[in-house]
Amino acid sequence: MSVEGPEVGRLLRRIGRAGFGLSFVRRQMPDWWSAEAEAEPGALVDLKIILARRLGLDLTSLLEHGNVSLALPAAVKFKRSVRLAEQQPPEPFLAYCTAIARSAAAAMDQPSKLPAADGEAERAVVLSDGRVRWPSLNALLRRCWRDLGIAVVHTIEAPTSGKGFDAASFRIDGRVVIVLAKQASHPAWALFWLAHELGHLGLGHVEEGAAIFDETDPSDDADDEEASANSYALTLLGGKDLAEVLTVGEANAPSLASTALAVGESLEIDPGHLILRFAESTGEWDVAQAALARLSDGSNVSATVNTLAGRFLDFSAIGDDSRDALKASLGLE
Repeated sequence: MSVEGPEVGRLLRRIGRAGFGLSFVRRQMPDWWSAEAEAEPGALVDLKIILARRLGLDLTSLLEHGNVSLALPAAVKFKRSVRLAEQQPPEPFLAYCTAIARSAAAAMDQPSKLPAADGEAERAVVLSDGRVRWPSLNALLRRCWRDLGIAVVHTIEAPTSGKGFDAASFRIDGRVVIVLAKQASHPAWALFWLAHELGHLGLGHVEEGAAIFDETDPSDDADDEEASANSYALTLLGGKDLAEVLTVGEANAPSLASTALAVGESLEIDPGHLILRFAESTGEWDVAQAALARLSDGSNVSATVNTLAGRFLDFSAIGDDSRDALKASLGLE
């Protein structure tokens, strides 16, 4: 059955002109909507309210008949690597992640704390947990949720195609939300993105009511804040004295994976992070990717992140529609 009467068709086209893919927008329609519902008094207004909340749209502009505006934080920093600095930010994706962050913040029952102000101190705190072998993705996720009250979630789809960004940090009404926005083939990638965002937060780069959207690159310091967040992340994950990672002789995937495991155990460094540091130092990305595949346990990074989020978020604190939309955006339906 079609869910689009003539008014809804026009509405969707207006949202599409703001940069959203129409198939994505259709997936945000509430389950109860049908073409027949369009004739019900007030139904179209209700639909606009729901889509504004789910997509991060300015409700006033949506209720009118002109161009649709986005509801972004009052202060936004968009960090791109030098090679992409001239490209336009993917604003629909920014708005959608903002909508997710606002819903997640509303489902947090306590204000957040910030991580330590330098990477070495934060590393020491993480490693003080006797269950932690090294600062892994799971270790940092537990640190965020249990110790700091920082929400970490992972988007499972984007509202538009094209280059987006890796992660974003928000401070909303005393709550901190980190949104991982890029799909990761191995936890080591998401681990660095999360550590980089913790760097921005610990260093005071994100003020209340503001957000940072990041395309992270440990070897590309686009500005002073990116350089310091990179340094924080590399110290948190590898310690302050690890300058670069090289191998003795020619590396291949089996030897790189086994060496990373042994060295990681010795130095308390995630083996996947060591492999990425090797790739950054040498440019041997094909070998590194094959080595990461050997270390993979087959788990899905988004599912790992969002399953933990589902345990800590208080979905009863938000309305039914916000709850349904947030769960759907995190694959928790």
